[in-house]
Amino acid sequence: EEEEEDEEAESQREAGDSSSDEEATAELEDDREAPNTQELLKQVVRALGDRWVDAPHIELTPVAPGAKYASMAKLAQLASAAAQVAQSSSMGPLPPAFRIERIQAPLVRETFLHNGFRPTRGPDWLISWSGPRIRDNTYKMMTEFQRVNHFPSSTELTCKDKLWENVNRMAKVMGKEEFDFVPETFVLPSEMKSFKQRYLKTRGDHLWIVKPCNSSQGKGIFILRNLVDLPVREASVVSRYVENPLLIQGLKFDLRIYVLVTSFDPLRAFIYREGLTRFASKPYSTEQEHLSDVYRHLTNYSINKSAANFQENQRVQADNYGHKWSLSALNRHLTCVGVDVDLMWNGIMDLIVKTLLAVEPSICAATREACHHEQSCFELYGFDVLVDENLKSWLLEVNLSPSMQADSPLDKQIKSSLLSDAFNLLGLRKLDQQMMTSARLRSRLMYLNKLQNAMPTTKRRHTNFGYRQDPIRRSQEEEEEEVAAEEKDGEDDKAGEGEKPAVTQKARKSAKRPKQFGTKRPVNLDDLTESQLKLLAHSLEERDKLNNFVALYPTPESLKRYRPMARMRGRDEDLRAQLLKAVLFAKQMPTCSGKRASPGATGSLLGAAEEEKSEGDDTDEETRDGSDDEDEQEDPANQPASLLRTVLTPGQKNPKVAAETVQTLKVLGSKMGSQLLLMEYLIRVYNTCGRLSAAVRKKLESKELASVANVLQAFRQQVALYLRTSAGGSKRMSAALGELNVAEDGDMVEQLAGTCYRAM
Repeated sequence: EEEEEDEEAESQREAGDSSSDEEATAELEDDREAPNTQELLKQVVRALGDRWVDAPHIELTPVAPGAKYASMAKLAQLASAAAQVAQSSSMGPLPPAFRIERIQAPLVRETFLHNGFRPTRGPDWLISWSGPRIRDNTYKMMTEFQRVNHFPSSTELTCKDKLWENVNRMAKVMGKEEFDFVPETFVLPSEMKSFKQRYLKTRGDHLWIVKPCNSSQGKGIFILRNLVDLPVREASVVSRYVENPLLIQGLKFDLRIYVLVTSFDPLRAFIYREGLTRFASKPYSTEQEHLSDVYRHLTNYSINKSAANFQENQRVQADNYGHKWSLSALNRHLTCVGVDVDLMWNGIMDLIVKTLLAVEPSICAATREACHHEQSCFELYGFDVLVDENLKSWLLEVNLSPSMQADSPLDKQIKSSLLSDAFNLLGLRKLDQQMMTSARLRSRLMYLNKLQNAMPTTKRRHTNFGYRQDPIRRSQEEEEEEVAAEEKDGEDDKAGEGEKPAVTQKARKSAKRPKQFGTKRPVNLDDLTESQLKLLAHSLEERDKLNNFVALYPTPESLKRYRPMARMRGRDEDLRAQLLKAVLFAKQMPTCSGKRASPGATGSLLGAAEEEKSEGDDTDEETRDGSDDEDEQEDPANQPASLLRTVLTPGQKNPKVAAETVQTLKVLGSKMGSQLLLMEYLIRVYNTCGRLSAAVRKKLESKELASVANVLQAFRQQVALYLRTSAGGSKRMSAALGELNVAEDGDMVEQLAGTCYRAM
């Protein structure tokens, strides 16, 4: 509240300044050049360090209008090449894979095949193009490099009833005049009584149109002529009909506008420069005898293509011919007849941003719940917009999966360019086997931690044999006692320093208040978490790959225009939006010392292990010899064991590592958790073997430690038995052991290390 009061007071002071001062300030700000995208991205990547995988991007090109589908021989060749790479010991890049399921998208498939992608049904896909209702398990098991074409709860925007509910809710908060771009709507059958009253009150004054909630391609849409025709059982909406549409040559038309959304946390949206103008096939008329004629009132291509007089566009160059134009042809025509095209498009873009902001909170919450990585999802929406004779824009509907079929050369050119530009903006990367394996392991660890955070506190249960509880998880009483002891110690320390031990509630709230970001002072990248840094990196990469897309939100103008709506975000969401604004549109370059930020905020075992390694560097340097220093200078991506030590080595002195490990062990009831537990144990044994001195190894052979040696030998024999009964990989692993100087023969410690590494 104090911060908001300060902002209001500052804005009032600025409003009271003279116009000359404002002009002078604006001139000074214009003189200061903002850092370009490449410079900002380099600074953010520098702050991320080895947490950022700098794999090359895949550049896709559009399919030419005359190109045909890839042959079956080509598909077999791609699949064979992928299988050879997977079975060989090569760590080179894999042929990128795509997956299409539960949807007919021939142009999407053709675009991928044209650019060397291979189809797959397994989990090795790089991008998935799917129909609606994606399984929750798909989101949970995605790696940070995989992309899927739907956000969770996208139906909040694409179902007609939910769209109206979200827009109507925002209209009540922000004012109806700000959200008057959706015609008055009633949801049936829940609002049947209210609609009947409204209909009888305005009978003869307005026309109403009925639309099923979950239909597409104009199915089930009709203009209401009698209340008897209303659907009673089917979920539908009835909206006030726009009776004065803008006409071209007497025909009604609407606009299909493509909008790419790469994030709802916070919103990042881009509008495509090109799209389609769809015409009705008969002259528009509201006479009673013409109200049931769908060829006069509906502009859907799927309906009008069956009309006797429908004309299909046959040449790409003639994009203003027939009943389907490009948006460029529409703009040229309207400019020639004296229509203010800029005013029309300002209204359309305002409509799109407000619609997306209206559903941002609900989709953002669902995405956070389902996904581990903020860049996992994207959405290519199809906005259907009608313009009336007063150049007012009306939102008809938002399509979740706009048609990606090309029935004409114009369709193919526009949609193929749209798809290639969209996939390039997403930043798909060329990955090798090691990158994919590391990404899968990291995602599984993040999933385990997320499950643990959602688990309720375990309480002791009384049995016939006494009290029983989870041996890993402490009881609630123990946790409460530890918290109370820490608070008491803190109060005693403050009292010893002459400070008041009591802390007011206001002080505690201010301590928990997150740091605010602004454009007046540079952002210190060292203070940001890994998630925040990757948010900046992905946003900057998108800005550098726009091609035919135009940034819709956020921009300096849109942030200022929609600031009141953005205040309805939650605290965490607003903080991320502030950070994005402070880096993307500030005049100063963010600061970075080059040291890696603390990864503890990432909430994963990997992050804690990295932090432990950075803290233990000084201790390790005392025991390293010259050969170790040379190995450290090599690329860790080419040293599997070095990568394991760097990323997964649990620390002995860092309590955060132990805490993160305990959190992971709490959910090890699944097969995946058991595998990770064995993996973590093998890493501990392998690294311990490498640290043992010759004196300790000799001591293990003595009679005093015979029991310890017997346990280690038994463990090695059990792991060796597992290796003999498992399939494949022996030759490749023997070569890897040779490269790493891990002896298969030798003393007990060396044999144990070799067996553990084989199992890993």
